[in-house]
Amino acid sequence: MAPTAPSSSSAPSKRTKPPRRLTMEKKAAIIEQVQSGRSQREVGREFGISKQTVWDFIKNKAKILEVAAKSTGAGKKNASQGVYPQLEEALLVWLMDSVCDELPSADVAFDDLRTAGVSIPAGITFEGFADADKDLELCAELTDDEIIHQVTEDFDDSDTENEEPAPTQPTSSELMRALMTLSSVYSDNMTLTEIEADMIAGKRTVQKKISNFFATKC
Repeated sequence: MAPTAPSSSSAPSKRTKPPRRLTMEKKAAIIEQVQSGRSQREVGREFGISKQTVWDFIKNKAKILEVAAKSTGAGKKNASQGVYPQLEEALLVWLMDSVCDELPSADVAFDDLRTAGVSIPAGITFEGFADADKDLELCAELTDDEIIHQVTEDFDDSDTENEEPAPTQPTSSELMRALMTLSSVYSDNMTLTEIEADMIAGKRTVQKKISNFFATKC
């Protein structure tokens, strides 16, 4: 009796080839090839993708070309340097490449980065990377005494920039020199009130000569 051929149900199933992932630069190159006059089927065959995928790229060409330009460095801004700058840079490029695709899980993202040659510490997970600096204290916490001091502290809001310094009490030698100066100008029989009145009147009077300010008062 001839051996029976194995049924189709017992035959090993053919593994489905995972979809090919293209970088934003390659997607932009596909768009440029189609715009140059080549057919979508021909370009798709060259890059190993279907005609429908090529059509999807053409439909979203504005967004693809914009992201591709940023991923090559033109107009890209490095806002900050985190705990793992190389990993952040690689994640940024990966995210830009996935704008027009459905974003995979975090584990797939890390696997893609490791396959691309990015050095990722074995103990670092996507969640750990995202929360690396969440507990970083941006400012010191005040103590109760510091808070009370700030609340009860008296602030001088007056503008003291143009204020004159407070007058100081003259010394005995300064008073003596002032009296001698007054005695050389005014007579001994004049009181301080009369001297003060004369000085005020002199300020209001226009003198013809500078020597008039030093004339002896009788």
